[in-house]
Amino acid sequence: MNKLPLGIYTFDKMINGGFLYIDKTKLIYELTQTTEPILFTRPRRFGKTLLLSTISNLFKGQRELFKGLLIDQEQYDWQSYPIIHLDMAKVNCKESRLFRHSLTVSLTKQIKAANLQVKGRTPADILHSFIQDLEKAQGRKVVLLVDGYDLPIGSNAGRPEVLTKVAKELAALYAVAGTAKDKIRFALFTGIHRFDPALLFPGLPNLRDVTLEPNFSALCGFTVAEFDRHFPAYLDVVLSALEPGAVRPGHGQAGQTAGQAVGDAAGEAAGQAAYQALRADILDWYCGYSWDGKTKLLHPFFLLHFFRAKELNNFWHTAKTPPTLVALVRKHDLASHLASSDLTFGPEGNVINYRDVSPVPYLFQNGYLAVSKVTRKGGKTVLGLTLPNYSARWLLFIYMMAKVFNQKAGQLWSEIEQLYKSLKNFNPAVTALSVKRILTSINHGRKDKTVSEHYGRIFLYLMYILGRPLPNREPMDPADPNGDADGTAEIDLSKTLTGLVKVGAETFLVLEARHDKLGGQGFTESPKGKDDDKRDCDLNNDFDDDGEWRYPSKEILALEDRLAVGARASLARLEGLGFVKRLRGEGYRVAPVVVAVHGDSVVNVLFGED
Repeated sequence: MNKLPLGIYTFDKMINGGFLYIDKTKLIYELTQTTEPILFTRPRRFGKTLLLSTISNLFKGQRELFKGLLIDQEQYDWQSYPIIHLDMAKVNCKESRLFRHSLTVSLTKQIKAANLQVKGRTPADILHSFIQDLEKAQGRKVVLLVDGYDLPIGSNAGRPEVLTKVAKELAALYAVAGTAKDKIRFALFTGIHRFDPALLFPGLPNLRDVTLEPNFSALCGFTVAEFDRHFPAYLDVVLSALEPGAVRPGHGQAGQTAGQAVGDAAGEAAGQAAYQALRADILDWYCGYSWDGKTKLLHPFFLLHFFRAKELNNFWHTAKTPPTLVALVRKHDLASHLASSDLTFGPEGNVINYRDVSPVPYLFQNGYLAVSKVTRKGGKTVLGLTLPNYSARWLLFIYMMAKVFNQKAGQLWSEIEQLYKSLKNFNPAVTALSVKRILTSINHGRKDKTVSEHYGRIFLYLMYILGRPLPNREPMDPADPNGDADGTAEIDLSKTLTGLVKVGAETFLVLEARHDKLGGQGFTESPKGKDDDKRDCDLNNDFDDDGEWRYPSKEILALEDRLAVGARASLARLEGLGFVKRLRGEGYRVAPVVVAVHGDSVVNVLFGED
């Protein structure tokens, strides 16, 4: 079993050090057959630096590093080409003069390493002369690799006076790939964002953007097939750490030996079930990234960190949260964008104006949205977008929740992590405590909202964080906790109901996720067979006698007897927690949660049994 390449971003170190490498060389071979300059964007920590390192070793003709890989079967010439590699992460971008100086220093180091002379005054002139002299000195065309081409722009977000000068400098620099094209064998620009080519690449009219090309959708990241082929043994290790002594499902060699030695069919079946459950969890948390609507990819950085931590967690904070995202959360109503069931744009819309960033292309390019489908309308390509996984959902909605309720995101994050774990482990006592702590940590303090509305909004944000997108219906507005019928959304998966019950000064937030076999959507059919699509449930009447619908929660019935007569609840249907479906598949019954609020204080959090 190869070592996992945590913190390894260079191809030669990965191969020579015996680290796991997911073979992308066939796609790299196809990519390098073009003579057009190429633009390729992917989110932060998605494998772009490793891609450039692999291409660099390839063009150096280091065939020994590629033995046994797919490209070794291709008709590649294995010639050595001179390489210019610009890493914008190592260039000081914070001021236009420092940027020009730092860029000049970076080029000068490579020029001197090639035993050539620095010519020119501007970085663009220096690069142009470098390419010409390098091609002449070595007798071969030059390979130009630019890592983080967009970083100087992203680093100066909110600084228009610097942005204009830096963008002008970059446009002149990148235009060299066009003016010196006869001397260039291959040119590749990688980054996170796709800024308007007319601003940064006016000198490259033939620039080929392969970001959305289906042929290169899996160039970075791990496909589900690659995950299933290369990572079973690592999953066995995680399962062994979580369940010492348990019979493994036999995916890795150790697990197979254990299974054969024990010969316990029941234990083997349990091990297989545990393996499949963990696999499903990993895909829910770290998979779903797509640029063609078909190929689903796991985030390599997050997956490797999962194997190191041996627990499901959100590693976005490890990859650094860009300040532009925080600014967008503060400026835009992102909830309305993300709750939309019709979130689309055309490939031409996948452009960021660095002077005024639009939320949807920014979220897509940073990996918070993924392509769910590609369709044709009116002769044009339309990309349907969705949140890729739990990891992205958590980050976005916790930041939005922090903004709406004026809280610290870090504090909310830790509390919601505890809530997620307690729900997943089916621990009602800890879940009750987590819900209460979240609700009590957020002060009301708003004159335009009643206490009921305040806690209702918090609860609905929690449902957004722990749930999934709501398709095919009107988006639900977190600012409208009553969730009337025209503003609700429904999906067939988890059949979760949430509602707000107000009795005098006391408020009750209700979550019910019932087993499909135990009542479907949570409503009990009346003796008179009335339609089950009612939004209001009478919590006081004798339902069986008068034929009205009833809410089948013992806790609600107990509260009905204890509190008031004639209480009514406006119920909003939500898609449920993602793990509710898996709990159901394992035979669990998910208990309803009842949060009792008196005045401005959360006085109790109760759980009932189905």
